[in-house]
Amino acid sequence: MAKERSVEDIRAELAETRAKLRVSIGDFQESVKPRNVLKAGVEDVKQFAQAEAQEAKKQFVDTDGNLRTQRVLAIAGAVVGVAALFITVNALVSRRAVASPKGRKALEAK
Repeated sequence: MAKERSVEDIRAELAETRAKLRVSIGDFQESVKPRNVLKAGVEDVKQFAQAEAQEAKKQFVDTDGNLRTQRVLAIAGAVVGVAALFITVNALVSRRAVASPKGRKALEAK
């Protein structure tokens, strides 16, 4: 059967529980202050950015620290291709605007 506790034992346990609760509430209050929430958020963003930068770097640099030229050239080629596509589409749209009757009238009015 359970040991009976004295009034003093109960009071001591209550005092200990109150002290722990006071500390927990104090810690909670500190953690929800806007300044501390902002600091934690900024720290999380910094860590995320650093991790993402490392992952991006791994795409272009091998484990020995040498540049992966094939991958760099492939991406550069893709960028040049997209730029060429944009320039071509822009030229076709401009040519079409000039060739249409409405486009000619708009240009002549200016």
